[in-house]
Amino acid sequence: MKPRPMLSALAVAALVSVAYSAGSSPTRQEPTGANVCTVPTIVDEYKLEKVFRPVEYTEYETCLDVSKGFRCPVVKKGGRYGYENKLVKVEKYVKACCQGYYQTKDNLCKPCSPGLWGPSCQRKCECDNGANCDRETGSCICPAGFEGIKCEKECDPDRYGPNCTEKCLCQNGGR
Repeated sequence: MKPRPMLSALAVAALVSVAYSAGSSPTRQEPTGANVCTVPTIVDEYKLEKVFRPVEYTEYETCLDVSKGFRCPVVKKGGRYGYENKLVKVEKYVKACCQGYYQTKDNLCKPCSPGLWGPSCQRKCECDNGANCDRETGSCICPAGFEGIKCEKECDPDRYGPNCTEKCLCQNGGR
């Protein structure tokens, strides 16, 4: 009979590793280049914790009971320590695109398109009169002739320009 070749522990570990990684989902790469920020995020992580487990056990002690052969059961309480993997929430710092930028498939950070703002450009601007918003804060940037939080108000007759900041210097009732 021919002896079978045995797989080494290293070969088995390699096979298990390949099988495990083939079944796991791909993780998103951290972005690179300009406009990358370090942000805190909460992740689930397993932590090995020492735990006490109470145990009841029976011992037999010498007693005066003939029916039990002078050995009576006595229930005692004790315990033992073990370890458990506990799921805990941990704050970790990760690299992500800064506010007002989104991550491309090439892991670069590109600015939000007009009309969008915030983390990963997921929020929509809520500005009136054709105004755009700041891609980081969402604050409306009013075009000339308008003011207000949403650029909803026209400038007063004696004012003009973006956010109505300029004062008309016209004379003789001119505007």
